[in-house]
Amino acid sequence: MLVGGGGLLVLLGVCALIIINMTHVGADAILKAAADDYHGGSYTQAIERYKGYLDKYSSQPEASLARVRIG
Repeated sequence: MLVGGGGLLVLLGVCALIIINMTHVGADAILKAAADDYHGGSYTQAIERYKGYLDKYSSQPEASLARVRIG
């Protein structure tokens, strides 16, 4: 059984993984919605979604695609 600092370290690690997973799911949902708009011909809506994606997730690997689609 982990006691003291070891238990706290494990708990912090689990919390970090949960936050990373939640952030990635949100990023994927925004990017998918933007791509759906783009492919559906709703370019103005797609650009707004891509801009929103970049506001929150500019460090994600998919950010370059958002930048290209914005123009």
